[in-house]
Amino acid sequence: MGITVREALNIGGLKGARVIAGREGIERKIEYVTVMEVPDIIQWLKGKELILTSGFAFTKEEIDQAKLISQLAAKGSAAIAIKSQRFFDTIPQVMIEAANQNKLPLIEFDRDVPYLDIINPIMIEIINKDSAKFEDIHRKLTEIAANSRELNQTVKRVAALIKNPVAVVSKDGRVLAADQAKRFQSSSINKCIGKEDTLVKEPRKIKADKEYYVFPLMAEGTVEGYLIIAQVKNSIDEVVLMEVKNHLTVIILELIRRKTLYDLKRSLRNCFIEDLLLGHIKSEAVAKQRAGMFEIPVDYYKAVVVVDTNMDEENLIKVTERLEKSLIRKGYTGIFTLFENRIVILLILQDFDYKKLRDFLGELKKAADFLYGNPVSIGVGEIFPRFLDTQLSYHQAVEALEFGCKVWGKDACTMFSDIGVYRLLYSFPEHHNMENYLPKGLKILKEYDQGNATELAKTLEVFLKNAGNSRKTADELFIHYKTLKYRLKRIEEITGLDLSSGEVRLELHLGLKIMEVLNRRRKE
Repeated sequence: MGITVREALNIGGLKGARVIAGREGIERKIEYVTVMEVPDIIQWLKGKELILTSGFAFTKEEIDQAKLISQLAAKGSAAIAIKSQRFFDTIPQVMIEAANQNKLPLIEFDRDVPYLDIINPIMIEIINKDSAKFEDIHRKLTEIAANSRELNQTVKRVAALIKNPVAVVSKDGRVLAADQAKRFQSSSINKCIGKEDTLVKEPRKIKADKEYYVFPLMAEGTVEGYLIIAQVKNSIDEVVLMEVKNHLTVIILELIRRKTLYDLKRSLRNCFIEDLLLGHIKSEAVAKQRAGMFEIPVDYYKAVVVVDTNMDEENLIKVTERLEKSLIRKGYTGIFTLFENRIVILLILQDFDYKKLRDFLGELKKAADFLYGNPVSIGVGEIFPRFLDTQLSYHQAVEALEFGCKVWGKDACTMFSDIGVYRLLYSFPEHHNMENYLPKGLKILKEYDQGNATELAKTLEVFLKNAGNSRKTADELFIHYKTLKYRLKRIEEITGLDLSSGEVRLELHLGLKIMEVLNRRRKE
């Protein structure tokens, strides 16, 4: 189980790190990665952890430094990795000697490497190596979640200590844990923490509906969330604030653990979606099993949506996360991932519902155009029931996207189901005289419209699009049902055609599509 310390030194942020002591233990197994910035974390260790630290947890006393190394070894820790030149200019000799004595690898890594650049790649490697079966992956993720102490307990402890309501919120204002959650309404929180580009980065007191004390939870210079106190009972003096600050490190570690688990699940979920897109999964039962791990509904309908933005990858990642949050807040369920430098969305639909799909596309187009700062191109595959049909829907979405860009422009939103006959018509070379295929009756009708300032051809087009449903056609044209009946009768009189004939309708519908293609080619 797990990976060795030797293997970890070739992964992610530990590449280039130096083993400065305890080399005899380099084959120790790592099953988890945690951060230690306070010494009392030892009581929570279970063994086989890679411990990351800036050195802040170590006192200046040499005897205590050596003792902490020995305690970590006694707990069965796999190794300890210390950021260079943060709290130690050089690693103290007593720590090196204690690490050698206990055969505990002592690793020094660059101070500019974020913890998460070490945690995530190593945990993904551990899960991939440990998990021969998908249920083992689920078990491993559950173990990781269990290793994360309950944030609510820490929040309640702080609230009891200061006798005022306390909450921990994410940097986008979501309440993660709270004592008296009703005290922390979203409007009040947003005033406390600011917007994404102006986040509060220093402790401060803010007056909103009441007084709030706001403490940024910073990890390596980045705001990961906030501890917020609402003063509703006892006064909050300097002594109380100092007690709160003593708990901040523990809360920050909890947020890092949560972020690690979230990133791991997201990475594994994206691997699952990529396997579906590439057709690597051959069994529907296996696909459902893997989907269940990530709480993806297994018996709903699905559709693949592809968005092309022409953005570089770094910006694409950032803005895609905002796009996903925006659409999920509107009540849609979908998995957003990046594939071949495009956004790919596996949209989950409760029913075979093209209206719901079109509603989603409208919201997606509006949000994407705004977030990316320029119009985007969208392609959509057919709705499908089985996970194994994901690859086909993806290829359809890509074809629709590319066809839409070519025919309707770079900001087109194109459904595969809408381009069927157009693919045939655009396969004709431009010099081919497609006008020869126009029905005579349609030509007569267009000439009549031009000579009499009518729109009978438009009425016919909507009527045929709605499969001859007169009620839907009248509603779409905003005319009375009897008015529509009169217009259809006039069309038959002018063209000499019988609109109740399926063959006549097909010929006219195809003729209207030919006219659309010819008009577009004339404008190009």
